[in-house]
Amino acid sequence: MNKLSRVGIDLAKNVFQLHGVDRQAKVVWCRRLMRDQWLKVLLGKVEPGCKIGMEACAGAHHWARQLQAKGFTVKLIAPQFVKPYVKSNKNDANDAEAICEAMSRPSMRFSSGDVSMTIGDIDEYGAENRRGVEAFSAGDFAKAYKIWKPLAEQGDAGAQNNLGHLYMVGPQGVVPRDYAEALKWYSRAAEQFHASAYFSIGMLHLIGMGVPRDKIEAFKWIRASAEQGYEYAQWFLGDAYANGWGEVIPQDDAEAIKWMRKAALQGNLDARRYPKNKSKCFVSVSLNVREA
Repeated sequence: MNKLSRVGIDLAKNVFQLHGVDRQAKVVWCRRLMRDQWLKVLLGKVEPGCKIGMEACAGAHHWARQLQAKGFTVKLIAPQFVKPYVKSNKNDANDAEAICEAMSRPSMRFSSGDVSMTIGDIDEYGAENRRGVEAFSAGDFAKAYKIWKPLAEQGDAGAQNNLGHLYMVGPQGVVPRDYAEALKWYSRAAEQFHASAYFSIGMLHLIGMGVPRDKIEAFKWIRASAEQGYEYAQWFLGDAYANGWGEVIPQDDAEAIKWMRKAALQGNLDARRYPKNKSKCFVSVSLNVREA
């Protein structure tokens, strides 16, 4: 069998789907493996130097650290950048194939370090803010910073949220990666009831970036974001209730369904698949936080 060049991995709670190709992009390995065996099987199959791709989420960070420690290059991709490469109906096998395909694209934007999409969305409200978003999306972080910084200082909540994202990424030569500075700008946006900023603050507390790891504080911010109608937070909260966070969030199917339904009504595909999928990546957040 040809040597594997890259492997896309679709993460779930108990079953992981793997899709591997060689240097000619020929599919040479596809496996569906249980959570407690997938890493051992992967390490026995691929050699260091093989690139591993996953959708960016808190669970992905845990596995990425383990793989990087063993010499693998790990690429984390935001879910919205994977979606265009899903060829047919959305399922675990197609998602893994899409991840594998997306990570091969020369223009693909990979998530940076431990940041990925543990943060909320970029805010595109307002003409000037959108100019910064366009620059950010094109990789011109210096231009985005020049646009967002004065807007943020003037009190624009969207620009404050986006500036927080920029400090999370820490593009070289523009701003350092500074989680405390990111938290400062998210907090200023949150003072103006910015739902995405609420979610980002919650995730910083959940993972322990710039602040001590604190699930209770994380839950407070994430729930506030969900209550303000932020679809991603609604899905995340539904996922948390579906599986429970120990004493912080008891397992509660009724609450899970309530929040999944709210997210589904806003178009969240993973929420629409609940409880059949129960659920995708963040379903294992409480486990991964303990394991990290």
